[in-house]
Amino acid sequence: MSTRILGVLAYWAVLALIAFTLTVLLRSGVIPLALLLVNSSLVSLSLLLANLTDAVRFLPDLLARSIVFSGEQFRDLDNGLPIADLHPLDPATAWTAIGVWAAVSLVSALICFGRRDA
Repeated sequence: MSTRILGVLAYWAVLALIAFTLTVLLRSGVIPLALLLVNSSLVSLSLLLANLTDAVRFLPDLLARSIVFSGEQFRDLDNGLPIADLHPLDPATAWTAIGVWAAVSLVSALICFGRRDA
């Protein structure tokens, strides 16, 4: 499999874990569904926050962009929004950060579920 396909699959898996965590924390599937649909299809919160700080490069959608795209391809995906000049992370850092997002999301959901529902 190519790195691009693995990057897209990792992004989907992390989004699924984040949706699961939000569902466990909020005890409702409607709010996470609406939040993630709006964030992924209409306006990406990461792109809006890009003008404030470079730390947005560590949010899941921009991490997936760093894995899947490089250089000019990375910056051309701004959907016409006036964003800051973001530079992609190297793929190893992006993979590590996606793994951290997945682990933190899963552990927090398990802790919350264990305390509340067990």
